[in-house]
Amino acid sequence: DCVDSNLQKLRLMLSARFAKAIIEFMSIPEDLGDLTRVADIPYSFCVIDDSHSIYELEKPFGNGFLLAFFIDERRLTKILADSFNGLWKISEPNEMFNFLDSLKRS
Repeated sequence: DCVDSNLQKLRLMLSARFAKAIIEFMSIPEDLGDLTRVADIPYSFCVIDDSHSIYELEKPFGNGFLLAFFIDERRLTKILADSFNGLWKISEPNEMFNFLDSLKRS
């Protein structure tokens, strides 16, 4: 599993698309390490604005997507937004972007 993951990362790093992204990245003034995080999340959701969000429901037996709910309700969306902020605080910066940021600074 780890070998497959490392091979996928290597394939990505050797692709033309990745090289183009690096060139574009060098012109961005912000540190992407501050904008992206890596965390294991217990569920999938998307906060769109103060009132709208999407919550994904997985199949009860086995992994996989079952359905998603579009939520048009301010209180429920705030709960999801607070969950996101809590996950962000305990997550770690993306190591790949931190490495690229260090290249940009040198």
